[in-house]
Amino acid sequence: MSPKAVLGFANRNPAEAILYAEGYAYLLVGVSPGELVGVKAVDPQMLAGKIRAAVGDAVRWTPEYVTVQERQVLVVIVDPPRAGDQIHVLRKQLDKFQTGTVFVRNTGRTDPATPADFDMLQARLLDRVPGVQLELVPQSATVEVAADPVTASQQWAGQQRLALLAARHVPTRGMRAAALAGGLTTFGLGREVVADQRTEADYETEVDNYLEEAQNAFMDRAVWAMHRHVPAMIRLRVTNPSDLGLTAVRLHVHVAGDVDVFPEELLDIAEPPMRPDFPVAPAPLGTPTIKESWHEQLTRFGQLSAMPFSGAFSSGVAPSPGPGFEARNSGSIDVDYDEFDLRPGESITLPAVPVLVRETSGTVLAANWEATAHGTRGRLRGEFTLTVTPSTLDLSAIAADDDEAPDD
Repeated sequence: MSPKAVLGFANRNPAEAILYAEGYAYLLVGVSPGELVGVKAVDPQMLAGKIRAAVGDAVRWTPEYVTVQERQVLVVIVDPPRAGDQIHVLRKQLDKFQTGTVFVRNTGRTDPATPADFDMLQARLLDRVPGVQLELVPQSATVEVAADPVTASQQWAGQQRLALLAARHVPTRGMRAAALAGGLTTFGLGREVVADQRTEADYETEVDNYLEEAQNAFMDRAVWAMHRHVPAMIRLRVTNPSDLGLTAVRLHVHVAGDVDVFPEELLDIAEPPMRPDFPVAPAPLGTPTIKESWHEQLTRFGQLSAMPFSGAFSSGVAPSPGPGFEARNSGSIDVDYDEFDLRPGESITLPAVPVLVRETSGTVLAANWEATAHGTRGRLRGEFTLTVTPSTLDLSAIAADDDEAPDD
């Protein structure tokens, strides 16, 4: 194994190195494209002494042997370069290269440093301000495609229309007696029962008017539920892996593909804590009208007056943790999080971002991000992916009462 490769990896630009494998470099000895030769294992202490004599003590590297197809392969791991690192030089003559030669790593090879390389290494040496260090990962590697409320509402309305048009009132024993008495009578504590005056045509018109209003309410409730469906949200977790506390962190995330955030007109429906109201279906044809007696009206009014009133309503959805955010459509989506702080080693879950994904199931969405922090150098960039999966949001019971609504 040549020490110059270790020196070349140690003399990389930190801002460029961090973009790949978190800055670590892996040198494989005993393999080549299409060929597995293997190496004879050497005592790690002897190997470390030989390499250290050429690269010095400041270079951070680790040798490991792995077995592949019954052959030994040496994996040399070189730690990520950091701001303030010294310029690593060859400390003993190696072949034609004299002591003091500086090597840098280029694509697929290690070369002596050029003047531009020396400029970079000198800037790295003098840059004692640490760079921002963050780890950003999705809490789930998948995101669900947006549910289809239009089709769901049409199917629901079609089923409801058939059921409502076929529905007929089945009178109770007391109401049957009232009907025999002439259609208008009293029973109990003075209740009046008025026979249904609607014709078949009247009832069908009432059903159609109800379903038109109900489909609009169905769509509103579907939007409200979609905005709260966790598997259709982008959920991220950010970690500060360094020993330096970070303040005023600014984080920007871009997700490519056919993905939208909820537009303003839908947010007016989706954000209120209570589900949108739903109209009451017309009573089946033949249902009489029952008028309460004055005694019952007074009793019910007294009960309502005695009930405690609370102006607070809750959707049952806990407030999102972490900083707020602003999301916008840009052909894909862009999310900018409010500034936040991270103590050394701290991790926080960012608030989930509801999105409308219209890609086919199995599509992989590419996302990239960048972050800055007060008192740190540079701009950190990274990327992650999300795989689109089918929607699991059940809209079939969207018209149910609030206490019967299915949970996510």
